[in-house]
Amino acid sequence: MREALIASLWKHHLKDLELETVDARRMKISHPGIENPDAGPDFLAARIYMDGLLWVGNVEIHVCASDWYRHGHHRDKAYDNVILHLVWSADTGTVNSRGKPIPLVEIGERVDRSTLQRIEQHESGPAPCPCRQVMQAAGRETLTGWLERLLKERLAKKQAEIARFHHYFGQDWARTFHYFLARNFGFRTNAVPFGLLAQKTPQALLLKHRNRALTVEAMLFGQAGFLEERLVDSYPRQLQTEYTYRRKAHRLSPIPARLWRFARLRPANFPTIRLSQFAGLVSRRPHLFRECMEAQAAGRLRTLFTTRASGYWDDHYLFDKPSPFHEKWLGASATDNLIINTVVPMLWYYGEAAGKPVLRDRALSLLRQIPPEANAVMNHWKKMGAVLEDAGDSQALLEAARYCCLPRRCLGCAIGLRVMGSH
Repeated sequence: MREALIASLWKHHLKDLELETVDARRMKISHPGIENPDAGPDFLAARIYMDGLLWVGNVEIHVCASDWYRHGHHRDKAYDNVILHLVWSADTGTVNSRGKPIPLVEIGERVDRSTLQRIEQHESGPAPCPCRQVMQAAGRETLTGWLERLLKERLAKKQAEIARFHHYFGQDWARTFHYFLARNFGFRTNAVPFGLLAQKTPQALLLKHRNRALTVEAMLFGQAGFLEERLVDSYPRQLQTEYTYRRKAHRLSPIPARLWRFARLRPANFPTIRLSQFAGLVSRRPHLFRECMEAQAAGRLRTLFTTRASGYWDDHYLFDKPSPFHEKWLGASATDNLIINTVVPMLWYYGEAAGKPVLRDRALSLLRQIPPEANAVMNHWKKMGAVLEDAGDSQALLEAARYCCLPRRCLGCAIGLRVMGSH
């Protein structure tokens, strides 16, 4: 038996049961409370009736009641407002730091064994998503509500990360946006070096020289570590000369070139191409954060993100290695990826920080205007019968795959709950 399973039972399965504490008090759940991801009791602000009286407080969950003492909760004042200790096995009574007994409920003999068996079989199934057989049987209303909840949970996670960097950058919105835009220009493979590049290359310095495209590109390629070796072609040598001067003048230091990944990437996604496209965007859009926050439609954002690599890259993917002529514009799917993973989460957080729900509504609306993403995870969902209407659906299903399906948290999923018979 696992604590996570008991927590899921408390949250989803026990509300309709008439429970009883070990000292024979009748108990009924009004609201299970809010799951606490941080230190402290497992559920906060729960509402339960005990012998007809309403109790409001926190709930702690363990497999065995003795775990209360093993974890030191009897000495921790943070647990003094626990109104219920829910356990699988009540092998002892429990008291708080003041020595006051805590109501204890044992559910080991109250949960239907067939339900537990279904849960265990479901969560240990071999398929990437073990509910394949019931996906199509779930009603559209169930799926729609589930997808909306998952999407908002995904945006909340991204908001938390943006908030940390917003604090790191001294509450500077433009710098925060610039950092996440750079990171997402690296997509998954080169997100880390792109993020480091944005941190080590002052945005203000790039904007100061935005009217000199060669200078902006030189600083970015130099800071990326690509100008440390001997180069032959005229253009990269110009970049080297310019960066040598700027590096000394502004005391810049590059990141190691070895951080960048080229393996298994299509040439159009090489970091050299993305860096040049990013340089072009920085040069042409000095007020990009404000423009993105004001954009009302995905079409406007696509216009804002129109950018191409500089002329040298028309017949190169790497320095000193010619290739057939091809202008390197940022593609439609890459542009939509930036909107989905940069603009939408930033707009969501900006709306929260500014107290403007209309901005959060617009963030959701933007996702509804963009086609669903195409990747291996979405291919899997389609095979299961899922209908993806827009990027909001694909973002929600990415969240489901990562936080429900792969870790087998089936009771945190509307489909899993349906299989378990809780709806």
